[in-house]
Amino acid sequence: MAVALVGTACERTLDFVDAKDKSVSDMALNAVAVVGSPLRVYLNHAYPVNKAPMVSHIDNYTKWGPYDGGRDTDYFDYVFWDYYKDTGIYDAELKAVVNGSDTYMFTLASDSLGFDCDYMPREGDHIVLTATRGNVQVQAETTVPAKPRIEILEKEILAENPYREHDNVTFDTDTLMQLSCRIVNGDGQPYYRLRVRDESSITNGVRVNDNPYTYYTRYLMQDIFYSNDELFVDNRLNANFGGWPAYFSNVFDNTLLTNDYTFTVYSPKYELWKTGGMSEHYEELKVKPGTFYYPPAVMVELQAITPDLYRYLKSMELYRITANDDFSEPVHIYGNVKNGWGIFGSLSYDRHMVAYEE
Repeated sequence: MAVALVGTACERTLDFVDAKDKSVSDMALNAVAVVGSPLRVYLNHAYPVNKAPMVSHIDNYTKWGPYDGGRDTDYFDYVFWDYYKDTGIYDAELKAVVNGSDTYMFTLASDSLGFDCDYMPREGDHIVLTATRGNVQVQAETTVPAKPRIEILEKEILAENPYREHDNVTFDTDTLMQLSCRIVNGDGQPYYRLRVRDESSITNGVRVNDNPYTYYTRYLMQDIFYSNDELFVDNRLNANFGGWPAYFSNVFDNTLLTNDYTFTVYSPKYELWKTGGMSEHYEELKVKPGTFYYPPAVMVELQAITPDLYRYLKSMELYRITANDDFSEPVHIYGNVKNGWGIFGSLSYDRHMVAYEE
């Protein structure tokens, strides 16, 4: 029987065509439609692994610049501009058709990193993105999920952080915020992501040290939080990564969310940086006219995400713990772009800021 099976087996060889060969699409389209935020799309060339330009990125990064009132506009790891310059596609025509009728055209963004339009996604919108470059066209679509709901039931400030030095990540203080949270009607959406992180910032436009625009804003480590709840267990993630413990994932489905679901999370506290010659002015900046000071707080954001975005994020979680393991099976990064590469998903969210001091 074994011999017969071998004799009837079928093997197919797939050739990977070099990205310079324009007979196939080398376009990678990546975008996430976020309710209430202008839609941005990134277009890049796709490359074989051994020919791709080097990607410089930071998983946990500090972002300096003018405070825009949103506290958070970046949903993925920060990638340096040089990568977009080396790989970006800027001569394509890009459009979005919403709900089968409204068409929005994109223009190159002011920072030259992507394409922007004035459309802001709404819950329930069905969006079809099409990018055309010469005789090559790629397309992807998504339907924006309804807004989820999360409640903060209780907070407690703890003076000892067992994760102070964890997976080569060192925190500034021993302080933790313990939060009891509840996802309301969690079975209403199939897929979720939870973001929890400490934030503190100070922004001013006053003259200090002859500098008329001193921006003192810090977005801290992305989503480094901890929980022992089974909601965040993923048995495939058998190694830690970037401050995350093994078997931990903040991307989950609604298997346990039969209705309302209560859990506890722990968020390490950071100190606002007072470096770069500004430490002597820290206290005066907090009260100076024209200065906006945001005291330390923890952001809790529950996202309802689309199935495609869920599969992409899960594949990325698995990839990042196996990328440097020669003995691991190759991980396929999920994508949903027709005739091309990349991911187009969407999300809605419910966000709360929980201050350390009332």
